[in-house]
Amino acid sequence: MTQGEEENVPSCLVPNKARTAALVRDALMEAIVAESNTNTSNATAPSYSTPLLPLPVLNMGMPKCGSTTIYSYFDCIGLRASHWRKHTYDFEGLCMRDAVNAGLPPIATCASGTDAIMQMDVEFPFDWVPKQKNPYKLSKYRDECFFPQLSLLEEIHEEAPNATFVINFRPVADWVKSIQNWGNLMGRFQACNLPNLPIGSPKDLNNSIDVQDTMIEFFCSHVLHLRNFVDSHNSSHALIELDLYDSVGSLGVLSAMFPSYPGRPRPSQCWKHENKSKKPVQGAATPPVQNVTT
Repeated sequence: MTQGEEENVPSCLVPNKARTAALVRDALMEAIVAESNTNTSNATAPSYSTPLLPLPVLNMGMPKCGSTTIYSYFDCIGLRASHWRKHTYDFEGLCMRDAVNAGLPPIATCASGTDAIMQMDVEFPFDWVPKQKNPYKLSKYRDECFFPQLSLLEEIHEEAPNATFVINFRPVADWVKSIQNWGNLMGRFQACNLPNLPIGSPKDLNNSIDVQDTMIEFFCSHVLHLRNFVDSHNSSHALIELDLYDSVGSLGVLSAMFPSYPGRPRPSQCWKHENKSKKPVQGAATPPVQNVTT
């Protein structure tokens, strides 16, 4: 999406690149100053192999917005990363829900030792189980719809007040189409009861206008809430906003803040096209591009 196109889109649907650039600039400056205090001979050309922002990193964005690509990046550079059921014993989001209900810290209880938690949300509504296989041992008598990034912001902050937040953006028409093309994910969204997306929403899955308007409102409400949350907590959380269709810019931000650990591949080798839907995306806001997840 060009700068002119972005200017015509509501701010809640595009990343705040200026905010992210300022975050990167400040973090790099702090690292240069810190290194200059210990090694004045190399103060202007620091070499980093550890993160410049606090861990853990939590993906606070929506599913089908590039979480697998970001997960693969962090895993590749050497962070202990998880994604949905990858590198975890169970769904971290459901564990976090139950941990908080039991008065336990969500991250330490459900993702102990994990540096990058890249998909916490779970969308398995009441009375739903896979038709053919049930590898997740789901019960149709339980509602397993839960988004920690929507419902547990305060609890996450209380436990990890300096955790780094990442949120991914893509043209909203592409995002909606990707959900529609990913099995029955849109139907599961409709059957879930989520903050700002009550059960039965969107009302008519065959009405493209209703679907897109409902999902835009849901997406925007979360982005605005997340930004306001970070601001109201004195920006103790670094909030990185990425454009998954801007591979160069997104890789630049991630590689600057989270370089490869010794012995791991270079950051440019860790940015890959992951989890691509086999169905073509029609009516996209911008043409499909290389090296982004769908």
